[in-house]
Formats: sequence, structure tokens, C-alpha cells
Amino acid sequence: MDGVDRVTHYSSGCGRMSKLILVADDSPLMRKLLCRAFHEHIYFEICAEAKDGAEAVELAKRFKPDLVILDFAMPVMSGIEAGKRIHELFPTVPIV
Repeated sequence: MDGVDRVTHYSSGCGRMSKLILVADDSPLMRKLLCRAFHEHIYFEICAEAKDGAEAVELAKRFKPDLVILDFAMPVMSGIEAGKRIHELFPTVPIV
């Protein structure tokens, strides 16, 4: 990567058919692999990528994803703590 963390939002949310996914992992390689896995699916869109748990919580507030994929161990805030906070905000959103 070029050292710049990417935040991408592909859809306006109006009438969208695809599900928005937030990917959080401190490893740029893992984020890239996870995003690539969903890239070819028309029913999924990566709305944002986070490099730590705190950023994941903030991006979840901003983008309101339909699915959150969290790494277990991340700096600043663990995936466990981030998952708890995201679940408090969005109790129906699946967190993996």
C-alpha cells in the first residue's frame, strides 16, 4: 500500500441492493485479501477499511454497514472491545 489508509464508500445507500461491509484488521495484507474476496460479488460492497478497533467503531458510525469483519487482536482497541461497542450501536448487524 502507499501508506494511506483507504476509506471507500461505493453506494449512496438509496435503493441499493448490495450489503455494505466494514473490514477491520491491522494487517494491510489481510484487509486487502478480505476486500478482494468480496470484490467480485454483486451482493456485497466494501464501504470502509479500518486499521484498528477505534477506527472501526468510528467508521461503523459513519457508514452503518450491514456486516462487520473484525480482527481479534488490533492496536488502540481490540476487536473484542470494538465488537462490543459496534453491537451497542447496531445490535442487529452481524459481527464476524
